[in-house]
Amino acid sequence: MMKKMVAGLVLAVAVATAAEGREWYEGGTLHRGSVAEWKAASERNRLATSADFAVRSTHVQRRFQRLGMAAFRSDTQSLMTCIDTAAADPDFRRYQVVELAAACMVVTGLSG
Repeated sequence: MMKKMVAGLVLAVAVATAAEGREWYEGGTLHRGSVAEWKAASERNRLATSADFAVRSTHVQRRFQRLGMAAFRSDTQSLMTCIDTAAADPDFRRYQVVELAAACMVVTGLSG
């Protein structure tokens, strides 16, 4: 009985992991979204979308080549945090995510 429970748990975790199957930087869907959509989205989606914005920067690309994935993750996290902060401000509620991302690339120094 216990073996069946453990085997079932292992299988459930394996299926869930396979279903997820994406890296943290994959699957962002908020590129053309509104601030309201950004605020309602999961952290995973916000991070993946931020990665898509960040990777377009030659500055970020150069840092990735020199410093690797940890630097890219750090840059992406900084960008997401900036967008989160701007999205929380009522003055920005009518903006699109891409507009906040562009401003945040400059503010965070990720635009180069």
